[in-house]
Amino acid sequence: MIRKNKLKQALKEGKVIKGMLQFLPHPDITEMLAITGWDFVQFEAEHAISVDEGRVLALAADASGITPLVKLAGLDPLQIAHWLDAGVQGVKVQHIQTRADAERAVKACKHEPTGIRSWCRGTRAAGHFSDSDFAKKADEEVMVIVTIEDLEGIKNLEGICSVEGVDVVAVGPGDMSAALGVPGQQDHPKVRDTFLKLIDTCRAKGVAAGVNTAILEAANLYVERGAQMIVFSGEKRIVYQGFLKSKQELDEALASVSDGRRSKA
Repeated sequence: MIRKNKLKQALKEGKVIKGMLQFLPHPDITEMLAITGWDFVQFEAEHAISVDEGRVLALAADASGITPLVKLAGLDPLQIAHWLDAGVQGVKVQHIQTRADAERAVKACKHEPTGIRSWCRGTRAAGHFSDSDFAKKADEEVMVIVTIEDLEGIKNLEGICSVEGVDVVAVGPGDMSAALGVPGQQDHPKVRDTFLKLIDTCRAKGVAAGVNTAILEAANLYVERGAQMIVFSGEKRIVYQGFLKSKQELDEALASVSDGRRSKA
């Protein structure tokens, strides 16, 4: 059954949508993101999650009311179709470098006559044969996000932002920082300036701008400038930081006990 895509409607209304990357393929994490109020979850299929794992996570997302998206490494129409058939409501394609790349991303996400996505009623996304008009509905509701992570993409930014059917043009801090010669430095002026250039160009072309950041001040700056889609960090980073902080706090709490025991010895 094709569900209404709440994210697309929110963007049309000028709202800011907030989500998080999910690396760990467990439905409890998807559900917790929903319970804690995030608008969307973005499955990290470029580096971590398989489509079989993602199918279970999409079920959890639907059940808990959060919109499921997937982040993919590149322009593989078959992989895009598999994820859409599994039930995600949007696809984020990485390393878009040209207008033609963006056009291919749109075509891969939509059925004929607009695109090349294969028509099949037997998928989970189509309601397992229950929805005879699923293709038209799917094309209306699918969210197409293209990500620029290379200097060539920045060079062709205006053309990419002009492609019909693209809902969001995003920029990724990891590969972009490497392309700019400052790998891993998300808060470097070169990276921030590139993000701001993308946001300004998106606004001028009438398409929503998306950014990834784990820095609160940067998120505030980008939204103030006009970004509408924020992918804020990832659950694995937050879990890691939580483990580290808990261990440090425990060590500090027990240090005084250890000192006291030594003084009595």
